[in-house]
Order: sequence, then structure tokens, then C-alpha cells
Amino acid sequence: MNAAQALDDVAVVRTFTDAMRKGDIDTCLALIDPGLVFAEADSLPFGGEYTGPDGFLSFLRRFSRGFTAELTAPEITGGAGLVVVRVHGTLTARATGRSMSMDVLDLYRVSDGKVTRVDVYYKDPNVVAELARGGNFLDFPKFR
Repeated sequence: MNAAQALDDVAVVRTFTDAMRKGDIDTCLALIDPGLVFAEADSLPFGGEYTGPDGFLSFLRRFSRGFTAELTAPEITGGAGLVVVRVHGTLTARATGRSMSMDVLDLYRVSDGKVTRVDVYYKDPNVVAELARGGNFLDFPKFR
């Protein structure tokens, strides 16, 4: 892969993440490969692997039933078909109104200008799961 292709892959992911932050799902769908795998930790209420554009929409519906998210502009770097995104966000549980901030790392695979895979890594997925349950954050050092 040459430097121009690496920049193109970063541009694809930047366009995708900017569209996600703005709620522009049509742009996201246009950048998704039909065989996309979008993976979240199984321990999360919205965890699992979602396949293709329909799977991506299913993930968005499942996530948005339980949470809202505010995301900052991400840091994006990459090359050779692998793009890394670091973003800071605030998740709010719809059921309780409780919020928490955390960093998230996303690994994007890009091929021929399309996102083929996204693996999402939360800094502390246990806290996200606890937020969904409305548990006691005082049990977590970050909230003491």
C-alpha cells in the first residue's frame, strides 16, 4: 500500500466518524462494505457482532434504546488498511439519566474505500455495563 492509499483509508474513516457524530447515517451506510463486521464487547448491553449495513443499523437501534452519546472530534491515524481512532465520549443511560465519560479506541479495517470491520474497545467496559444497569459507581475507583 502506498502513502496515498493510506491517506485515502484515513479519509474514509474520518468521513465515517464525522458522519456518526452528526447523525448522518446515510453517509455511514455509503461507506460500509456489504460484508462489514461491527464488533462490540459481548459483555455490553449492546454487545456482539453486527454484519453488513442491516447489522450496523441494528447496532445503532440497540445502542440508542439504552444510551445517548456525545463524542468529541477523534484522533485518527493509520495505514495499510488499518485505521485507529481514539475518541472521548460521554454516555448517558436513558433509563437513569446517569452519565459517564470515557475514552474509546476503534480499530477500522478499510478496503477499496469501504469500511470492512470495526472493533470497538472501551477503556473500562465494566463501567459501561454498570451504567446500563444503574449500578453503584462508587464501587469503581474512577467515580470515588
